[in-house]
Amino acid sequence: MSRLIDEATGNEIKPGDVVTTFRNEEYKLAMISRPAEGNSTGRVIITRPCGHSEDEHKELWWCRGEDAPEVFPSVINARIEG
Repeated sequence: MSRLIDEATGNEIKPGDVVTTFRNEEYKLAMISRPAEGNSTGRVIITRPCGHSEDEHKELWWCRGEDAPEVFPSVINARIEG
């Protein structure tokens, strides 16, 4: 089973934990994408509220109310083990 490890502390990061990107933006860990075969580092999905107002959601049909990028673990100073 894959685990996400914080490079600075060595502690495991679990879904729901708050993480900080290299841009000092706070997100919550949603899930790990298992690394593919070979040299892939895998990806993590992090989430936070989108920041749009309720009125903007009436006009922004593409926004689902959540910012959920899939990024390399290094973006949050972590690595995937296992």
